Amino acid sequence: MQHGVPLCFANAGRGFNLTLEEVEGMLDHLVATEGTPEVVQFSGGEPSIHPQIVPMMRAAKARNIRYVMLNTNGKRIADDDTFLAELADIRPSIYFQFDGFASETYRFCVVSLTFSSRRCAPWIAGSHRSVRMLVPAIERGVNLHEVGAIVHLPSGIPPCAAINFQPAFHAGRYDEHDPLQRLTIPTFSRR
Repeated sequence: MQHGVPLCFANAGRGFNLTLEEVEGMLDHLVATEGTPEVVQFSGGEPSIHPQIVPMMRAAKARNIRYVMLNTNGKRIADDDTFLAELADIRPSIYFQFDGFASETYRFCVVSLTFSSRRCAPWIAGSHRSVRMLVPAIERGVNLHEVGAIVHLPSGIPPCAAINFQPAFHAGRYDEHDPLQRLTIPTFSRR
């Protein structure tokens, strides 16, 4: 089985982008069909690199959507103070890739997110956020040993609202993968 193969979208480049007008149309349709929508998540690759992500999140907030969520690896938050200030103003819910504390943990990302994770975790977990969810991708031989440390975040990092563990699953990506040997949440939660 392949361990430590790239899973994340940290090296995602600019590809197909919806326009602000298209997103506003989708948000209007959501409000028309749902009334008062509970959540909208900006996701897919790395949404923070979209050139209009800030106006898109503002558009969702303006439509009284309770949770406007940004699914992010945190790289832009760590590197761009202007973006960080805009997020502080918008106050989105953050769905944050946080795979662990050791540099080696991030070997299955194409770029290192260790610095981003360490800089972002305290900000993202701050008490002024409506929802703070850490989302660790867990894989045997990579970061399974860090599950306990993630659950019990070190002092200095405020507790998050939730942790959503996502066991790595390589089906269809690599010929050597044995789906019967996949890691599951019950597998590592018993550790």
